[in-house]
Amino acid sequence: MEFIWSDSEDNNYTEKMIWQALKNYLSEDEGICYHRYPIFSPDRSRREPDILMLHRKWGLYVIETKGCKIENIEKINGQVWEMKNWHSSQETPYSQAEDQMFSILGKFKNERKLRKGKYDVIQGHVFIGLPLISESEWKRKGLDLSPATPLTIIFADDLQKPDALRKRLTKIPAEEKQEFITDEQWKLALSILQGTPTLRRELDRNQRKMHQKLLYLGKLNYKWKV
Repeated sequence: MEFIWSDSEDNNYTEKMIWQALKNYLSEDEGICYHRYPIFSPDRSRREPDILMLHRKWGLYVIETKGCKIENIEKINGQVWEMKNWHSSQETPYSQAEDQMFSILGKFKNERKLRKGKYDVIQGHVFIGLPLISESEWKRKGLDLSPATPLTIIFADDLQKPDALRKRLTKIPAEEKQEFITDEQWKLALSILQGTPTLRRELDRNQRKMHQKLLYLGKLNYKWKV
């Protein structure tokens, strides 16, 4: 796994907690992980997921990190988290991360080789990172009982052991499971994120060679007729 940290001056230590755990436990996996990956919309607005990870076997992850403690969350109403003693009265972490995820998946959808009929080859997953809240605290407050509570949450406990983090990241709905992708599809997905469409350049180069060859054969054919 290649890890790319942004030059952002925002020293959010809870983001670093999630980041460091991913780096410690997934460094041998195949993929790429970005901190504050910039996403530009047609209206020129800019979004930056806290953490964006593309894992070859698991798919695309957008992780929205919140540095709140359990006492900062009053209740969860749908997409809205009601907060207290926090910098804002409400948070919408899941919908925020979901919008960012679909922006990235949209880039993949533009490539025919990353589509399988009407379905996407690359599967997307939204996670909320709560490194200052344990799963037991979450349950004691009854937040797990709300039907609106996201199931994909990284708790403080998950950052302590590699098996725990892996288990958490792969605990996703069956319909979101990443299927096998070919080397060509993987390289193409990476090139889109990295802004270096190497496959397209190779294809263009091969097309030029073929075009030159056809021109040459055409000239030979013309000379033979003459």
